[in-house]
Amino acid sequence: MFTHSRGQRRRRDSEESERNHAEPGGDLEFGSYTARRQRKSPEEEERLEREHFWKIINTFTCYGSHIHERVNRAERQFLSLPKSQQNMMPNFQSNLDRIRKCADHNQEILQLIVNDCTCMFENKEYSNNGHNKPTPASTFDMDKLKSTIKQFVRDWSEEGKSEREVCYQPIINEILKYFPKDKCDPSDITILVPGAGLGRLAWEIAMHGYSCQGNEWSFFMLFSSNFVLNRIARSS
Repeated sequence: MFTHSRGQRRRRDSEESERNHAEPGGDLEFGSYTARRQRKSPEEEERLEREHFWKIINTFTCYGSHIHERVNRAERQFLSLPKSQQNMMPNFQSNLDRIRKCADHNQEILQLIVNDCTCMFENKEYSNNGHNKPTPASTFDMDKLKSTIKQFVRDWSEEGKSEREVCYQPIINEILKYFPKDKCDPSDITILVPGAGLGRLAWEIAMHGYSCQGNEWSFFMLFSSNFVLNRIARSS
């Protein structure tokens, strides 16, 4: 099971950026930042959360066009080189074509991820609110999405198995050590995974029979973990 805290969710990325700029200036600036957050009304918080939700949906939707734009720019730069220099990289354009195909495939998966996100939370449903037309995503948000795609490889692919064993197995070993299944009913042991990401650690713990809940505030991770844990019918 995954949860997210609505009171802490609103525009977290932009507010963290604002806070990071405020902290070096000392207590006065940080206090001013805190006061600005406290002055928001519940209605304003609701509006900001809704805006952030649709901004992340938009980022998922814009991934393919973003990658194609970057690839096309690289191709134009390559073609502007003298032929003698182009000949030094004979596979460059074929590699660009391969990237385009990978981007198209990724976009298909990303679209599947966000197709029913408006009703994925038990305590909140986000209406469309007129956010139909995709707009260019910020570099910050697109970098977060690319990082999420990379985390899919670590957490849910065969290629990421060795890294998972380094990251997650020591935690699982400690749980088995302190709550051995031959001395307790693992279903009576409740374990919280804060910052659960794409949910692999929480899933592994649950597979051992323990009662496990993952907590996550990032919509990038919440959308993606919901897709992996609740909507995929088969492995690979």
